[in-house]
Amino acid sequence: MKRPSRCAGFTLVELLVTLVLSGLVSAMVLQLLVGDLRHVGRLGRWLRERQAGERALELVRGELQRAEAVTFQSGEAPLPAGCSLAGRAFVLQLQGRNRSGQSVAVLFSRGAAPSSIWRGDVLMRCGPAYGLDGEWSDGTAASRVLIDALPGQAGFTVTPSPSGVLSLELTRQLADGQTTRQEQVALAPLEPLESPPSEPP
Repeated sequence: MKRPSRCAGFTLVELLVTLVLSGLVSAMVLQLLVGDLRHVGRLGRWLRERQAGERALELVRGELQRAEAVTFQSGEAPLPAGCSLAGRAFVLQLQGRNRSGQSVAVLFSRGAAPSSIWRGDVLMRCGPAYGLDGEWSDGTAASRVLIDALPGQAGFTVTPSPSGVLSLELTRQLADGQTTRQEQVALAPLEPLESPPSEPP
């Protein structure tokens, strides 16, 4: 007489071991996912900071291309009306013309931020705003923070060369401890600023 076969199954110990192993695997997978999300977040912040730096350098480069004269030393030209260094270091000053042909100046300075919402030192621009046509407007000069998170004096430098090429270098200290360095080159204005031609009678 044949004995009845026993049904295959799991004991309570086997089920507990399986559950523990599944929990460990799930915890490791979750930890990897969280780490990846943090890495993606850091990468996204770093890319945004790089884009902000590129925009700042492009603005300075564009204003250099628009300018007719450039001053690299404080005291060589009077500060633009309505602008002051306010304890910041002089970086450069540009002279050009607005849409009406009037002589205007743009001052760039580097130093302490005007308020606590900014990180570290800032690069300030004081000068006319831009009109809808992309030209300097006829309004009065205004001071604006161009970029923040500069680590002191080396945060933004403009280095001229004998060939007339200017090297623009921006260094920033980000919140997570990373340091970014970005560079642009621009041509210095070659012609001195001249008086506008007089209107014929």
